Amino acid sequence: MRRLMDFIYYNIFVYVIYWGIDFIFDLFNFYSSHDLGKDLMVMPTDNDMILIGINFIFSLVLGLIALNKLKAMRQI
Repeated sequence: MRRLMDFIYYNIFVYVIYWGIDFIFDLFNFYSSHDLGKDLMVMPTDNDMILIGINFIFSLVLGLIALNKLKAMRQI
């Protein structure tokens, strides 16, 4: 049961971190279009795909760090 809860926590962490980084990228207009991800007719450029990949990798790594910190807090 603990592994299932760790899996759920990890996915929640990654989702929240991904959303936060995506919000920052959108806030500073790093994407080519403000409608990217909201309108299916807007296609991402190569630069957009690189930013999405960076966001994906950062989210995975930061989610793993957050999960490890949560596990360490549970041990105390």
